[in-house]
Amino acid sequence: MQLTIYRGLPGSGKTTLALKQHPQVFHLENDMLHMDNGEYKWTKARQKKAVAWCQEMARTALENGMDVVVSNVFSRRDHIRPYEKMASDFGASFRVVRCTGNWKNVHDVPASTLAAMASGFEDWPGEEIA
Repeated sequence: MQLTIYRGLPGSGKTTLALKQHPQVFHLENDMLHMDNGEYKWTKARQKKAVAWCQEMARTALENGMDVVVSNVFSRRDHIRPYEKMASDFGASFRVVRCTGNWKNVHDVPASTLAAMASGFEDWPGEEIA
């Protein structure tokens, strides 16, 4: 079993790369819970629920012996640690890939928000750079 994290700023290519490299693997991202009738509607309240949902879905998939790919911003190490522990709990290998592309982000996150996110981005020991 493997749990793979794809992380990076909006527009860095994390979802595209995750789906390309793992087309048959169970894929999760917080953004899935921000969709409302086909429209992306991010709110702080929804984000808290999305984080919990994504972790619970990953845990359930690992419990059932599935490989899991999660693509989220994961700007801080404490966002990644629950997944590292989860992988350890289930004996899954754990891999972190940091995406550094610079494409137009699909959710139209303003440049000022992207800059603020980038300034607080923490490295993860041993992460792969894509």
